[in-house]
Amino acid sequence: MPPDEEWVKAQQWGEQYGDLVFIQNFGTRYLFLNTYEAAVDLFEKRGHNYSSRPRNVMLDLEGFTQWLPTVMPYGDELKKFRQTAHRYFQPSAVAGYAEQQTRSAHRMLLRLLDAPDKFPEILRHSAGESVLMVTYGYQVAESNDPYVEIADKGLTASLVAQGFFLVNALPWLRHLPTWFPGATFHAIAKEGYRHSMAMYHEPFEMAKAIISDGTAAPSMISKLIESKTTEDGIIENEDLIAKSTGVMYAAGADTTVASLLTFILAMVLNPEAQQRGQEEMDRVIGKDNLPTMEDRPNLPFVNALVKEVLRWEYPEPEKFIPDRWLPSEGKKEPFDVYKIAFGMGRRICPGRYFADSATFLGAASMLSAFNIQKALDENGVPITPSEEYTSSIIRHPKPFKCRITPRSEKMEALIRQVVESSG
Repeated sequence: MPPDEEWVKAQQWGEQYGDLVFIQNFGTRYLFLNTYEAAVDLFEKRGHNYSSRPRNVMLDLEGFTQWLPTVMPYGDELKKFRQTAHRYFQPSAVAGYAEQQTRSAHRMLLRLLDAPDKFPEILRHSAGESVLMVTYGYQVAESNDPYVEIADKGLTASLVAQGFFLVNALPWLRHLPTWFPGATFHAIAKEGYRHSMAMYHEPFEMAKAIISDGTAAPSMISKLIESKTTEDGIIENEDLIAKSTGVMYAAGADTTVASLLTFILAMVLNPEAQQRGQEEMDRVIGKDNLPTMEDRPNLPFVNALVKEVLRWEYPEPEKFIPDRWLPSEGKKEPFDVYKIAFGMGRRICPGRYFADSATFLGAASMLSAFNIQKALDENGVPITPSEEYTSSIIRHPKPFKCRITPRSEKMEALIRQVVESSG
């Protein structure tokens, strides 16, 4: 087993041995699925057999298996969480968040106007802003927000824990004393536990405080607390509320950031696709206008761009072909791209509709507002970014440079006006 990018080796095995490849490594069993059809067969058609999670000692030591639904084994507690999440993130509920998501997209554009070189940080701030407002009714600070920092550190700790640690393959190693040579995982787990518990408890306690003093906006947690508060003022099932809301940042923000970073990279490398998207935006909503969710049904190529961004790095990873998603008579889409991006079966991401809306609004807004081009070196020569990605579970493009410039002076003025008028 390679220490990272194991999917590359799995693809090679698949070409040699077939769609399903089973191996055993240090006593841990792995089954690699090399086709979309195989994944659907196992996770959807036989989901009753393939919906749990394997034991991960580092996640246990860091406390994530106590509360983070995405790593819980399949059972009654996970079902309760999914029922709660579905209530607030089903399509009809997500439609009610469109105004907040649109405001976040507009503020993202303003930040990109003022500091285009900081686009990775800006995308992360924007995604966190939207999720924390919808989930907790909390408006994040313009910079260095403590709750965004808590969530980012907790998310990073959970992803690190799911990397390669020998203790995950040999669980008895957890009993080694901290001073034992090679037992450095104890220090990592101790720090991870601190971040895990902060992510679990601190946003929840903050939300209770701002709800109590009347400064919170309506949110998922305010509705849950209202529905679970008795006549005596006691909040029932606080643990379920904290778990259901605590996971939303990890589930919603990081996937959106990964998708929008990929979108920017794709536009840099595929200027003809960017131009077609801008032409469609200008034709449908007019030049010097910004899109809303109501425009989405009338923007087939922009939707195709979003789907291709979600698909990129999977089947035919080296090709960027949005046209594969354009509807035409007698033509079917090659597969359900949302199953690739958000999972399938009984563990499909419950926040997928929210993340999809955020990705569309972010991508469409950037297409309307900006030209996204290759950065230039000191001699004015365009720099072609690599297409390399990180090896984490939620994969991000490795850092790259680009130029993000407003398409017109009118557009720049419009962005500033829209953000100022929204308060």
